[in-house]
Amino acid sequence: MRPRDWVALVGLSLIWGTSYLFIKVAVRDFSPATLVTVRLGLAGLLLAGVAGFQRRPFPRSLRTWAKLLFLGAASGGVPISLIAWGERTISSGAASVLNATTPLWSVLFTAWTREEPLRPWRLAGVAVGFAGVVVLTDPAQAARADLLGSGAVVLASALYAWGILYARRNFAHLDPVVLAVGSLGGGAVALFPMAVWSGLPASPTREAVASLLALSVFGSAVAYLLFYHLVLHVSPTQTALVTYLNPVTAVFWGWLILGESVTASTVAGLALTVAGVAAVGRGVPESPRGVGRRRGTSY
Repeated sequence: MRPRDWVALVGLSLIWGTSYLFIKVAVRDFSPATLVTVRLGLAGLLLAGVAGFQRRPFPRSLRTWAKLLFLGAASGGVPISLIAWGERTISSGAASVLNATTPLWSVLFTAWTREEPLRPWRLAGVAVGFAGVVVLTDPAQAARADLLGSGAVVLASALYAWGILYARRNFAHLDPVVLAVGSLGGGAVALFPMAVWSGLPASPTREAVASLLALSVFGSAVAYLLFYHLVLHVSPTQTALVTYLNPVTAVFWGWLILGESVTASTVAGLALTVAGVAAVGRGVPESPRGVGRRRGTSY
C-alpha cells in the first residue's frame, strides 16, 4: 500500500470509529430504515452537488446506473440497516467486534473468486488483527450479545466484503466521487419505501438529530470518498482492514474526548491489531483499473 492509501485507511477508520456511537444514539428515535435512508440520501445529495460543481463525468449507460443502485442497496443500505437494527439489542462495542469479521469474509470471497492468493503471511495478519480487536474490546460483552442482533451485524459484514469485490470488478474506470454518489443513492432508494412505512419520529431529541447529521456528512459523504479510493486502489482484504482499525480509533476518541483510561490489555490489543494490519497491508496489488480496461467495460 502506498502512503496515500494508508492515509485514506487511517482517515476512514477515524471517521467510522465514531459511527457505532452515533448509530446507537440516533436509533433511539429513528427507525433503522429511516435513519439509513436519510443518512445516505443527504450524503448522496451533498456529493452530487460536489460532482456537478466539479463537472465530473457521470456514466451514460443505464446498465451502469442499475449496477450502482444494486451496489448501494446490497452493500450500503441493507448492511447499515442491519447494523442499526442489531444495535437495538447489542452494544456498540459488540457491534464493532462482530463487524471486524469483514476481512475474514474478504479472505474467503477473494480466495473463492481467485482475486487474491491465500498467502500465509496474509492469513496470519488477518488472524492476528482479529485477535487484537477481541483483546481491545470486552469478549464477554460480545459473548452476551443478543443472537439475532449479532447475526445481523455478521451478515452486514459479509455484505460489506462482497460489495468491495463487486465494486472493484464493475466500476474500475468510474470516478470515485461519482461511484460514491451512485452507491449512496442506491442505498437510499432501496430503503425509501421502508422509511416511508416507518415514518419520522414526532419529536426527535437534539442528540439524535445531531448524530444523524454527523453520520450523513462525515460518516457517509466524506467516508465514502475515502472508502472508494481504497476500493479502486488496493486489494479487497486491505480495504476491509478498516473494520479492524475502527475499534482502535474508538479507543483513541474515548481517551482524547472522554478521558477514558488505557490499560495494559488495551495496549496489547492495539499492538496486535496494528501488527495484523501491517502484515495484510504488505505489497501493492495490481490496480483494478487495469482489470476493468482489459474487460472492456462500457460507461
